This record gives sequence, structure tokens and C-alpha cells, in this order.
Amino acid sequence: MYMSCTNEYAIAVVRKYIARLGWFGFGKDERYAETLAYERWAANEILTLLKLRRREPPLTVIEEFADKVNKYSTFNAKTSFAFSTAYDVAIDILEIFIK
Repeated sequence: MYMSCTNEYAIAVVRKYIARLGWFGFGKDERYAETLAYERWAANEILTLLKLRRREPPLTVIEEFADKVNKYSTFNAKTSFAFSTAYDVAIDILEIFIK
């Protein structure tokens, strides 16, 4: 399945991933809300990339995103959490395809 993943299938998987993310709500702490916001941002970025780069293998697109945000997570302590969270999301999505 890893090599035969189509772009439309990848888009559907990422949409489902986004739908399954938690929701902001009363009683949630600030760190939860921050993490969720970064998770949603990252998943939506991946979704946008998949739509823009339809002719490229989707797993390559996601892997490149993961590599980029992993690198960015080391540049600045203030933005490290956001990019580390984005990296985790990219890896989570990749793992869906290789299971």
C-alpha cells in the first residue's frame, strides 16, 4: 500500500485525521488548546500541499513537510513547540499509510 497511495486517497486520509482531532472546549487547559491549534495548522498545511502538488507522490510530499518542520523546530526556542508538534502530526499521518 505504501507505494500505491494515490493523491485523492491521501487527501481523504488527512481530512479524516483533521476530523478526528480534538475540539477546543471549556475546561481545557491552555497547553491543550495550543497543541490542538498547532496540530490543526499542520494537518491543514499538509492537506494544502497535497492539493497543490497533485502530480507528486503524496508520501513524498508529507515526508518533505516533516523534514522541513523538523529542521525549523531547531532554529528558535520560541517556535520550537509549534514545529515539533507539526512534525509529530506529519509522522502520525505517515504512519497511517504504512500500517
